[in-house]
Formats: sequence, structure tokens, C-alpha cells
Amino acid sequence: RADEQRCSVVSLQNCLNAEKSLKIVTKVCFIVAVFLVDANAILAGIRLWEENTCLTFKQVTTTANQGSMLRFIKGNGCYSSVGRISNGPQDISIGYGCTMAGIVAHEIGHALGLYHEQARYDRDSHVRVLTQNIQSGYASQFSKQPQNSIVTYGIKYDYGSVMHYPPDGFSKNGRDTLETLDPNYQSTIGQRNGPSFSDAKKVNFAYCNGEHASFLNDVYEHAPIVCSVNMVAIRTQRIVPDADAQRVWVGLSVVNHFGRPKIVELLASRRHPASRPCHSPALEVVTS
Repeated sequence: RADEQRCSVVSLQNCLNAEKSLKIVTKVCFIVAVFLVDANAILAGIRLWEENTCLTFKQVTTTANQGSMLRFIKGNGCYSSVGRISNGPQDISIGYGCTMAGIVAHEIGHALGLYHEQARYDRDSHVRVLTQNIQSGYASQFSKQPQNSIVTYGIKYDYGSVMHYPPDGFSKNGRDTLETLDPNYQSTIGQRNGPSFSDAKKVNFAYCNGEHASFLNDVYEHAPIVCSVNMVAIRTQRIVPDADAQRVWVGLSVVNHFGRPKIVELLASRRHPASRPCHSPALEVVTS
């Protein structure tokens, strides 16, 4: 059917309007503005979502007759609206300093409907906002969303989300603006390696709702978790202090590639402290 081939940008009322998400197709059209310097960064950021979710992205060369779509531009900084805001092209700015694939993935996450993780209504149980260190005019960047505007799908607060601010986001004095209530995770927040397991899970539940829903529930209940390089442990045991991990084998935690092994390369020269656990039922650590 022709309507199944159309592209669309989800309107997850901000991740998360479950009622609307049922009506959205999983192919997202995008166009890269000709004056954008680093198109490769855009494609790399897109791949991070395609590899970990049910979404596919289709590059087009014109906005004519495409309906809702993403348009990557080189604006003043990194920014994107949350969820669909119109039926036409929707801009994502990948400006100076924004061309890391994980940063691109962060901005795409907004367009797909994801708020910042620290904007969750339950964030005060996980982080403390240090308002005295926030730049003037940016306090609103740390606002919480009301519970009725976000559907979490029962997914817990994720310090490792690609949508989480770093400790010193919008700092006016170099001091932290966010402090994790569990100090072990202070250096975990703000990672920009790519979508976390929870990020992918949230988007998959929203976009794949329907025919894949029961399968997703089963997969995610038992799936291994892809760990960040500073969150390595086997099952519920923490890795021994100062262990040198060269690489970690994990099962790829996504529905469309579930069961394939994936290697997360770690820097052999980097120490991985025991204070940052990543619980997983299937994780093998190869040490030097």
C-alpha cells in the first residue's frame, strides 16, 4: 500500500503520547541542507538509532510532497524541537561543535519525542539541580515535565541515557549543575556514545506498538544491557577495582537484531572503577 511507504516524524507528544504513537509509521524521511558541513556526522547519528530500534531513515533530496520530515541544518548550536511540531520539514540544527555522532543522536531523540532525561517528573529522586551554578537565562532548561505529559512505559530513570545532561551543563562557573543522588553515577550522566538500552527500549515501545508489542515485552525482560565503558560488571557482581577491560561482549539489545553478538570496545589503557555497575544477565568481560 502506498501509505505504508510514506515517511513520517513521530508525534510522541514527547515521547510519549501512546495513543498517537500507534498511528505512526516507522520510516522517517530526512534531508541534509546543502550548506551543512558534515553530512557524515548526520548519517552516523542516524545509524545509532537504526541499529538499536525498529526505525529506518530515508534520505530525500527535496521537501516537496514529503509531508512530515526531518531537515538537518547548520544553525547556531545544537537544537531540535521535541516531537512533531508541523506537517512539513522540521529543523534539527547540527552547528559548530555538534558533529559528534552521539550529539546528533541526542537531537534526533528530541525530534522522535524524547525529553531530556532530567526533565522526568520523578527526577528529584535521582538527581539534584544546583540552581546556583546555572547560567542566567537557562534555568528553564532544567524544568521538570508534569507526569501527565510523559509516558515512561515503566522504564526507570536512566543515568546513562543519551538524553541526559552532563554534570556541568549550562554552568556559569565551571561547577556542576546536576548532582546524582547516588554519587557512583556522577560521571555517567551526559554520555554521548549513543542511545542507551533504555532510550532504544522507549522508542521501540512507542514506534513498534502493535504487532511487536508482546515480543518486545519478552525480549526486554530478558535482554542483556549494553553497558557504557565506565559501567562494567557481570550479572549483579561488580568488576574488581582497577580491572583493565579490553572489550566487552554483549548481546545486541534491540528487537530487529536480537541475538547477534556485539562488541563494545574499551580502551585497554583506561581504568574501569568498581563503583559504576551495569547489571546484565549475559556479559563477559575479557581482561588484559
